[in-house]
Amino acid sequence: MKSLFIVLAGCLIVSIMACKSPDQSVSDEVMATGKGFEITRADFDEYAKRVPPYARAQYSDEEILDRLIKSEVLYHEAMRIGLDRDPEVRKRIDDTIRQILQREYYTREMEQKMGIPDDIVEAYYNESKDEFLQPEERKCWHILCRTREDAESARSEIEKGADFRDVAKRMSIDEKTRATNGLMGIFPRDEAPSLLKEYPVLLDTLFLMQPGSLSSVIETDLGFHVLKANLAKRMPYQSLSEVAEEIRAKILVPDSLIEQYYKDNEQRYQVDDRALVRYFTVDSRDKAEALRERILAGESFSDIAKAESMDDKSRRTGGSVGWLVSGSAIREIGENKAFETAVWETGEGSAGPVIATDKGYLLFTVEEREYAGLRPMAEVEESIRSHLLVNAKVPAIESAFEALKKQYEVRIISEDGSRGPKSKRSADGAKPQDRDTMNEEELFSLAQEMTNPNQRLDVYRELLQRFPESKRADESQFMIGFVLSEELGDTSSGRKAYETLISTYPESEWVDDAEAMLSVLDSAPSAPEGNGEISEASAGT
Repeated sequence: MKSLFIVLAGCLIVSIMACKSPDQSVSDEVMATGKGFEITRADFDEYAKRVPPYARAQYSDEEILDRLIKSEVLYHEAMRIGLDRDPEVRKRIDDTIRQILQREYYTREMEQKMGIPDDIVEAYYNESKDEFLQPEERKCWHILCRTREDAESARSEIEKGADFRDVAKRMSIDEKTRATNGLMGIFPRDEAPSLLKEYPVLLDTLFLMQPGSLSSVIETDLGFHVLKANLAKRMPYQSLSEVAEEIRAKILVPDSLIEQYYKDNEQRYQVDDRALVRYFTVDSRDKAEALRERILAGESFSDIAKAESMDDKSRRTGGSVGWLVSGSAIREIGENKAFETAVWETGEGSAGPVIATDKGYLLFTVEEREYAGLRPMAEVEESIRSHLLVNAKVPAIESAFEALKKQYEVRIISEDGSRGPKSKRSADGAKPQDRDTMNEEELFSLAQEMTNPNQRLDVYRELLQRFPESKRADESQFMIGFVLSEELGDTSSGRKAYETLISTYPESEWVDDAEAMLSVLDSAPSAPEGNGEISEASAGT
C-alpha cells in the first residue's frame, strides 16, 4: 500500500504543478526529459517551493531534481498500467480531491470572508466610502547645500532649465538623496522620510507646494535645502479588494463594541514605565566611543549594530531588544545597574553613554519611551478588535454553514425515521465553552487540540493578548513562529515571531529553541514554502 501512496503523492504533485496561473512569469529552460514528459526550470522551482525550510537545507538542487524525476516516472508508469482506474486508488484520489476542495472553499469563502457575503461587504463599502479615502501623496526631490549661495545657485540652474537630478548629483551634500539623484520617494504625509519629519518646516513646505514647483531656499541646522514636489497619481479611494477584510472585521466587531470592551477592561491596558531599546557590544572602549560619535552624527544604529556587534543576536536583529521595563535585563548582558540607570536617564531618540560590562562595551539607544498609565484607546483599538474577532468569527462562520445547509435542503433523519434538526451540542452533550471565559491553560490546551493551523494561530494570539505575562505566553509565542514557518511555510512571519519571543521573553527556556529555529532559517535564506513532498516521496525510494 505504501507504493500506492507514493503514486498518489506523485500524481497530486504533478497535477498541482500543472495548475499555473496564465500570467505567471516562468522559465522554459528544460532541465530533464523522458518518454512523454519534460521537466522545466519552472516545474523545478514550483516543486522546490513545497519543501519545508528545515528540509530544503538538506538537499542539493541535483537531489531535488532527482526526486522530481522519480515522481514523474512513478506517475507515468502508474498511468500506463491503469492504476488510476483501480477502484481503491480511484476512491483515494477522489477523496483527496474532495478534501482539497472542501478545505479551499472553507478557507476562501468562509474563514477569510468571516462568514460575511460579498454583497454585504460591497454595500458597506459604497455607503461608507469616505472611510477609505486615501491620503494625498507627494513625489519629492531634495538638494542640501552648505551655504545659501550654493542653494540659490542650484535653484537658479533648475529654474533656467537644468535637470533637477543632474544638479542634485553634482551639488547636494546629502549622501542619501545624492545617490538617488535627489529623489526622496513617493509618500503620504504620515509616511514621510525621517529627515522631513525631523524638520517640520520641510514637511509643511512640501505639502503646501504646487505640483511641479520648486521651493524657495529653506534653512535648517543641517544647511540650506531646495525641494521639488509632484502630486503622485493615485485613485482617491482604496479599492474594495484592498479593504474587504477590514470591512468584514468592522461589521463583526463595530467600534461601539470596542469602546465598551476598553471601558470594561481598563486594567488590562495599564502600563509601567518602559523604553524601546536597541543595543550592541564591542571589544574596546575606544571603538565604542568612536561608534557612538557616528551614531550621534546621524548614522543608523541598526546598520552599525549589524556591522560591528560582537554578539550574534544584536548583529542579526540590528540591536533590537524590544521594550524594557524598570528592573529588566538584557539576557546576553545580564543584570547591570549602570545600564539600567542609564536607560532611564537617556532621552527618547537619544544614544546613551558607553557602558562597561562583562561581555564588552555596550552601546544603546532609546528609540521610544512610554510612561506609566492607561494606554489610549487609539493605541489598543486594533488589538482589541483582533481579540474580539476571534470569538465573533465562530458564530458568523456557523451562520454561513447554516445558510449552506438551507441552500442544500439538509434534513437530519433521526433513528425513529422522523426529520428535523437536532440541537447543537458538543460530543459530550454540553454546549461548547465560550473562549472568552477560558483561562490561559484552557486556551493553550484548545490550541494544541486543533488541527487547522490558522485556527491554532488565532488561539495562541488570543492567549498572548489576554495573558501576556502568563507562564504559557512565551511558549505560545514560540508556537506562533513554528506554525508560521514550519506548517504554513511563511518563513518571514515565522522569523519575526521567533525574534519577538527572544526580545519579549529574554529569560524564557524557549529562547534557545527560537534561536535554533532562526539558525535553521538563516541556513536556507530563500527556503521555499511547502508541505514536505520530498520526505513523503523518499519514504519508498
